[in-house]
This record gives sequence, C-alpha cells and structure tokens, in this order.
Amino acid sequence: RRSGGWPGPFAVTLRRLLGVDADEPPYRFPAPGAGSRSVCEAAPGPLEAGEALEDTNDQALAVLPQAARLIERGRHAAAERLLRRSVGRYRRRQRVADEARAQLALGRLLMARGRLAGARAAFEESRGLADAARDAAGVVRALLHLGAAHIQDGVLPAAESVLRTAETGAARASLAELRRAAGLLLARCLFWQGRQ
Repeated sequence: RRSGGWPGPFAVTLRRLLGVDADEPPYRFPAPGAGSRSVCEAAPGPLEAGEALEDTNDQALAVLPQAARLIERGRHAAAERLLRRSVGRYRRRQRVADEARAQLALGRLLMARGRLAGARAAFEESRGLADAARDAAGVVRALLHLGAAHIQDGVLPAAESVLRTAETGAARASLAELRRAAGLLLARCLFWQGRQ
C-alpha cells in the first residue's frame, strides 16, 4: 500500500531481501500524466560478496568480489568465464559450499543477461550443492533465485511450487529475512495467477 501501486518500492524491498545491490533507486517516478510506461527499472547486479557471504579467511572466495567488479565495469563475459573456472576449481577440490556460492553468483549473472535456462540450471546446481553442504540459507537463496527465474520466464506454477518450498524451508531454519523474501515473491506469483 505504501508504494501507491508503483513497482519500484516493491522492487527495492525485494532486491534488499534477495541480496541484490540497490545503491541507487532502481526506479524513477514519471511526470504526472505520463502513464506507467515511463517507469524504468535498472537491471539488478550482485552484491559485493563480502556482504552476502559469511566471514571467511579463504582467499579462494576473493573470486566473487572480483566477478562483481567485472560486472560493474560491464565485462560480463569475463565475469562469466571467471565464475565458470571457479566452479570447476571448487568441484575438483570437492569444496561443496564454495561451489554452491559460485554457482549462485553465476546464476545471478546469467539471469541478469537474460539467459534464463542457464540461470535455472545454475540455481538448481547451487541448491543441490548447498543441500549437500547442509547450508540451509544457501538452499533457500538458491530456491528464491530459481523461483524468480521461473517468474521472469512466465512459468508461474513452477515458480509457486519452488517459492512455497523456499518459504517453508526458511521458516523451519528460522531465516526471517529469507522467509519475507519468499513471501513477497510468492505473493507476486499468486497475484499474476489471479489468486491470493
């Protein structure tokens, strides 16, 4: 209700809960009478890895902030190559939790570039790896991003199923912020299906 029907405040709240950078408002209000077509949303970018990940002394995770810097400079292909190499390195070294984080970052990048099939595959892989690492927050984050990818692709029944699972998982693990994010995405999905 506070948004007055504008998608911008909803997007800011959702981006903050999903861990997506929103330093500047991703929307601007149009001049009166300009209509809703003039609302422009910026593409989301990944957070700096230091804010999204637990504190760690592992220098191998420095690849995530490096990829974020490449993305900020518009070097998406270089960031994708870096993330794919990191995923392979973590897989060879059997570092499941790190591989899950790198897969999630790769999925975010692919989703921002409109490559939804690759993003969904990366989110699925991240979910499985986080589950193997017994990282409940990682599982829920991967499910939230997978649900957002399904919504963006227009596959609303699949998105609903994934987001209900994310909401239940977040509730069981007492992850309040992620539960709110799942609730917001689920509400959006149900609204677009004409349900409540």
